[in-house]
Amino acid sequence: MLHHYYSNLLENTDKRIMDIYLEFGFESQRTFNQAFQQKYGRTPSKYRKIWWDN
Repeated sequence: MLHHYYSNLLENTDKRIMDIYLEFGFESQRTFNQAFQQKYGRTPSKYRKIWWDN
């Protein structure tokens, strides 16, 4: 379940999204965004903003 690991990085670190998707083997932000949005219903940047705003 890699989804848990990269969502955790978005929630608990200030790592750049580019660094996260490259760390998990995504070749582009577009493919990472699509996979993330399919799982969580929003893009990684929106997910992080919502998480940090709460």
